[in-house]
Amino acid sequence: MKRKPNAPFYALLLAIIFLFSSTNVGTANALSVYTLTTLSLNGNQAQVTVTKNINSGANATLFILSYDPSNTLNAIHTQPISLNLGESRTYYATVTIHSGETIKAFVWDTVASMKPLSNTVVFDPLHPPLPTASPTPTPSPTPIPTASPTPIPTPSPTPPRTVLGFTTYYYAGDSSSYTAMVAHKSDLDQIVTATHVVDGLGNISGVVPSNQLTYAKANNITPYLMIGNDFNSTVAKTLLESTANRLNFLNNLKTVLSANQYQGVNIDLENVLAANRTHYTLLLNELYTALKPLGYHVSASVPAKTLDSPAYSWTYAYDYATLSNYVDKLVIMAYDEHYPGGSPGAVASINWVTSVVNYTKTVVPKEKISLGVAAYGYDWSTLATKAYSIAGCYTLAANNGATVVWDTATQSPHFTYTDVNGIVHQVWFENAVSLGYKLDLVMQHNLEGIAIWRLGLENNEFWTAIRARIR
Repeated sequence: MKRKPNAPFYALLLAIIFLFSSTNVGTANALSVYTLTTLSLNGNQAQVTVTKNINSGANATLFILSYDPSNTLNAIHTQPISLNLGESRTYYATVTIHSGETIKAFVWDTVASMKPLSNTVVFDPLHPPLPTASPTPTPSPTPIPTASPTPIPTPSPTPPRTVLGFTTYYYAGDSSSYTAMVAHKSDLDQIVTATHVVDGLGNISGVVPSNQLTYAKANNITPYLMIGNDFNSTVAKTLLESTANRLNFLNNLKTVLSANQYQGVNIDLENVLAANRTHYTLLLNELYTALKPLGYHVSASVPAKTLDSPAYSWTYAYDYATLSNYVDKLVIMAYDEHYPGGSPGAVASINWVTSVVNYTKTVVPKEKISLGVAAYGYDWSTLATKAYSIAGCYTLAANNGATVVWDTATQSPHFTYTDVNGIVHQVWFENAVSLGYKLDLVMQHNLEGIAIWRLGLENNEFWTAIRARIR
């Protein structure tokens, strides 16, 4: 519904709207019932994506406000909204807005849970509103011959970022990743099947997920093969330090790629010893030199870091700067900041991920940086740490009567509960809102794209955020 604010209506809403006229950001210790994850303007159409974070039976109304250049309220658009827990939906409003004017949006259910949008959209002259009348043309003056100026190129629109999804096939009949592929085929550019490992001698073993490959090829999704080492540093050491073993690996890799029509390989050797730094780089050099002339894409997944120092043994083996010469892209695994076996905390806090991106950009070309993003969470207790999908985390909270709260320092959701045995659990996870902050980094730094670990753990709202931010 759209209306010009008359005096009674304006008076009724004045106290509320005043809260949003001078500021764009609101924070609270507890996550608001509703969060607005995106606000965009395309021509005369404003688009707002709303996510419901907490169960509440309260009625809610979406407000979209337009302001003139003096910040005076110009028009109000209201729309009732109704969402289920964890659901996101995009709402639209037709607005008439001129250069210099702004639009803002917020959701009102109760005064206590109102949360303003974290950004304001300023009218974009590249997408002006439709004209109401054609101007009267004026005659062009007779041109005076002059030297032709160098033409100014028209800026190209920002291309969508590449979306890569890792897939798994843990057991016969495992359909988790395949189901996600089918549901979101239009959002995926590439998959990497995390299905094969290499031993120290260079032998490769694994099960080819034929249904994933067949579906990918039929739907313009490029399939790559991931080769891991089961986090075994001894396997990596034995492989990397032997010229014969590396050559055996290369020959076996060519066979697997060709036999299954993979378009490339992702090397995911983890827990590599710092002493094997040069050996790891040499392996990537050899693979790239041999595979690129054959038309294969070569990438590597590497642990995230904010500096390159031998003091950090988990990451020192990965020489970002040199590796970037031997890959088409480097997947930066910017997750597990807090991990099983460690202390509870955010899976990927925004400040940490920002630091990772800032460092990586200094040594790797931005067009080769794929930001790894998580689609899961961890439940820490004194007994063990267990991983859950995004939906699994919300279900865990609901089943234990826990309230999901928002941590503004890390921009992450989390909750605490006590189980039937009296054991306290802390759960931190990623969701569409926390993902949105990472996607903004991808756009701000003009990175190549994202890599999701893994398909089948994410929910629909996760994809809504991706479409709204980088597609």
